[in-house]
Amino acid sequence: MVMKKKSELMKALEELTENRLLSSEVEALFEPYQDAVFPLSLSFVSAERSFGSQKDEKYNGGYKAICDAEKWDVKLSLLFGPEDNELVESFEPGQDFEANVRFIDYDALYQRAIFGKLGSEADQSEEHEVISPTTDEEAVPTGEENELEMVQEKVVTAQEEPLISETKSPVTESDPEIP
Repeated sequence: MVMKKKSELMKALEELTENRLLSSEVEALFEPYQDAVFPLSLSFVSAERSFGSQKDEKYNGGYKAICDAEKWDVKLSLLFGPEDNELVESFEPGQDFEANVRFIDYDALYQRAIFGKLGSEADQSEEHEVISPTTDEEAVPTGEENELEMVQEKVVTAQEEPLISETKSPVTESDPEIP
């Protein structure tokens, strides 16, 4: 299953280098691969520090590396967390390495997939933790949830009420004109 998803995703990325799609088409194309995890053989091209907020906060303060993906004719961005800064700084252009990665997004501007490097087995198990849905009996709202529901109800009610009264006030000749 993992290898099939990997193969399908990489073929989709290859196809995107040949054909441009609308952003909505790109989103639909990659939605099934969101958070897909698999190993990749990569060739390092370059890296730069990633400043600001990343798509996943665990990569804040790390690096964004540009890499060629194994046998595929695809360049991609690979985000590294700050714990891997020394590793990234040691890479030389053309250096081959392997990493377990998670598909995060597609950057339409640079036409590159964005992956996040997974550091350990703990990272991978966190990504795939299954949370069972709660039943109505288990879902007892806390004070904060209750407040949130009340605010949401007020917003919905306010949206349903017209902002301007439907009745029109008659304009009389005694009303001053506005220049």
